[in-house]
Amino acid sequence: MTPTLGRHLELCRGLIEALQHEQLVLHYQPVLDLRSGDVAAVEALIRWQHPEHGLLPPLDFIPTAETTGQIVEVGEWALVQACRQAQAWRQDGLPVRIAVNLSARQFSAPDLIGSVERTLRDTNMPPGMLELELTESMFADPTTSTVILECLRSLGVRVAIDDFGTGFSSLSYLTRFPLDTIKIDRSFVAEATRRKHAATVVGFVVAMAHELELQVVAEGVESEDQERLLVSHNCDLSQGFLHSPPLTAPECERWMRQRISRPLTSIPGGADVEDRPVARKQPQPRSNRSHRRRAAGARA
Repeated sequence: MTPTLGRHLELCRGLIEALQHEQLVLHYQPVLDLRSGDVAAVEALIRWQHPEHGLLPPLDFIPTAETTGQIVEVGEWALVQACRQAQAWRQDGLPVRIAVNLSARQFSAPDLIGSVERTLRDTNMPPGMLELELTESMFADPTTSTVILECLRSLGVRVAIDDFGTGFSSLSYLTRFPLDTIKIDRSFVAEATRRKHAATVVGFVVAMAHELELQVVAEGVESEDQERLLVSHNCDLSQGFLHSPPLTAPECERWMRQRISRPLTSIPGGADVEDRPVARKQPQPRSNRSHRRRAAGARA
């Protein structure tokens, strides 16, 4: 047996035990509103508290779970736990939207819609407080993807494209799919303050998304210069180590409660940001927004 195969088998067996013995945990990274400085959402990020190797990041085990199909069970666990936590925060006076990543296998699983519906019902969480994050690679079959997305949206949940700009999807997909949010990949954010062309791309994505009545999140924000640039382009939300790394649930709750009393100037450029004109249009009802995108897609 090769070392690689041995490691793979060890991870497979370990993931079974992790699910059985509650070794998987969620950490939460806040997402801030760039206009107000408020906490707009938190993203749930999975970790494995391994009994021998300590806290493992997702890249150490998620690829194996994807290969074996265990990712469906792992993903369902993460969805339930994230919704439970969001509902607990809501009941304690912290109503915050929760973002949960879906894997490609989850997205194509026959029971995806039923799983989401059961989770919302069992946790009693308002559907609009859940945002499911997908990647562009999941949209290889536009017809099937549209049906799945329409079903998710019919439940009332929000849908986001994660890591936007790293895939090979046509921009016309944005006009055809029922979406709510675009998350600009961290690679563009990192380059935006160093390369003019990267900053131009960020500005273009924000402007395009706003024309489609989509919200924009910038991922991987690590410096005040990056955040100032995002504010200048009217980006909506910011997520990254500049404000907070992923935190445990108790740590995240403390962070959010402390954030409530912090001044607006904690956002670079935020001292006068309330007086800044906002390019984003007022959101329309979902049915109208979806219809407009489909109509635009038909003309493309």
